[in-house]
Amino acid sequence: MSGPFYGPGDWSYLDFVRKSMGIGATILPDDSIWLPAIYNMSLDIVNIILATVPQVGDPKYPNQYAIAVYNYAGDRIISLTPDSDPPVMYPGSDPPVPYFEYLRKKFSIDSFVAGVVTYTADVSTSVSFQVPNWMKEMSLSDLENLKTPWGRRYMAIAQQYGPTIVGIT
Repeated sequence: MSGPFYGPGDWSYLDFVRKSMGIGATILPDDSIWLPAIYNMSLDIVNIILATVPQVGDPKYPNQYAIAVYNYAGDRIISLTPDSDPPVMYPGSDPPVPYFEYLRKKFSIDSFVAGVVTYTADVSTSVSFQVPNWMKEMSLSDLENLKTPWGRRYMAIAQQYGPTIVGIT
């Protein structure tokens, strides 16, 4: 498969969507407008400085920048892609729920989260978490990325190269 958004090498964006995310062509067809649209949006948002990280391994596999783009795009696929018409139901959902609707509910995509829990207690238990400095100034977009495993992987990659690479100072 080729195309401007699939990428070179043995592990492309489409491979990532199909194999890593487990989203099949019946759910999101290869010719869906959402695949290149979200990929291109991710190229616009993921900091290009990550592309300067030297790739020590085999160059036919994606570098850190590509993996960051793939994971950011994966997060956005869950958040933005509408279900097909007629919708493909999420396997095993009872009652049957459309695929992306199910995932948005599972990851609380449509729920507002203003920050992270720093303290909670009841009569017999108590929990406290220290909020790291990098979390104190997270944008709403950064908080949204923390909801899915792909968004968290993107944030982890981006933050390896400095706290300001994702706009957090």
